[in-house]
Amino acid sequence: MDQVYPSCVTRSIAADGERQRHALPALRHLAYGRAMVLLRGDSAKRFATVLAAFAVAGCQRDPSPQPLADAGASVPVSPRTLETAPREPEPRLDSLSDAARNPSRPDHPYVGSTWASCTRGFRTSNQPQRDVTRLSLLCAPYHGMRRFGRTWLGHVGDASPGTFEARLAASQCARVFVTVGDDVRALRVSVIDSKESVIGVAESASSFAVVNEGGAFCVDRTGDYRIRIEVGSGSGPAAAELWTLPSR
Repeated sequence: MDQVYPSCVTRSIAADGERQRHALPALRHLAYGRAMVLLRGDSAKRFATVLAAFAVAGCQRDPSPQPLADAGASVPVSPRTLETAPREPEPRLDSLSDAARNPSRPDHPYVGSTWASCTRGFRTSNQPQRDVTRLSLLCAPYHGMRRFGRTWLGHVGDASPGTFEARLAASQCARVFVTVGDDVRALRVSVIDSKESVIGVAESASSFAVVNEGGAFCVDRTGDYRIRIEVGSGSGPAAAELWTLPSR
C-alpha cells in the first residue's frame, strides 16, 4: 500500500536539502511497511489514518524557528515622570550684622564646652512653658546661675515678635533660654541694650534657643535690656527664662 503524504511534508523535505530529500522517503516507507506487516485489515487502516493525522498536525505548526532575544540587547523602557513634592520655602529672617553674628571674644570665663554641650540631646514636647524649665535646668544650675524673675509667656509669629525687658547691673552675666511651639520655625533670640546694640544673639532651626550658645553674656553698664524673640515662619506659644550669675 502506497502512503500519500501531505504536501507540507514534501515541502519540508525539499527545504531540508538534497540529502534529506533522498533519505526521508525511504525511511518513511520502511517504517510504514513494517507497520503494515504487523497490522492487517481494519487495524492497518486505523493506523494509516492516525499516521496521516500526525503528519497534518505537524504541518500546522510554523516550522521556522522563533528568533531569540539578544541577551546583551537592552530592553526599551518607557520613560517615567518623577513626581516630587513641592518644596516649602525656607523661612527667612532679616540678616544680622557681622558684629552681631560674630561677637568679639568675651572677657569673662563663663564660656566653654560645658556651657555649649548642656543642651545636647534636648527635645521639646510642644509645651513651651514646661520645656523652657527643663531646658534651663539642664544648663543653668550646674554653672551656679539662678533664675531672674518669672518665666515669660507669650505668643510669637513671623510678623509679631515677642519681647520682654530685664534690668541688669553692670558686669552682671546672664543667659536666656527660649522654647516655642512646634509650628514655629527659624527661631532667633536677641539681647539688645538701650542703644539698640545687640549684645547677645542665638539663631536656631529647632524649637529652642539659648543666648549665648557658647556661654553667658555680660553687660558693661546698669540698665534695661530687651529680649526679642523672632521667627522666620509660623506662629505659636513661646516661653523664656533669664538666668544670671552672682555679680562679680
